[in-house]
Amino acid sequence: MPENPFEQKDMEALIALKYLPAFSMKFDTKVIQRELKITYSRAKCLQEAAIASGLLIRDQHFDNVTHFHIRGIGRSS
Repeated sequence: MPENPFEQKDMEALIALKYLPAFSMKFDTKVIQRELKITYSRAKCLQEAAIASGLLIRDQHFDNVTHFHIRGIGRSS
């Protein structure tokens, strides 16, 4: 059993955010909460699990908001 408490569908939903037509390449916990229609606490936990697994990468930090991008999607290496 994996250490990650989130199911594959949770991570797939997070990845799916990148394919929304007007979705920004950078987002924070509140965007994850709003778009996946989950609690802030669950969004924060999902975000942390995605960071730990390498799916999300910390991109910028400003005004107390940390933005992330999804590894390998929409960014050149």
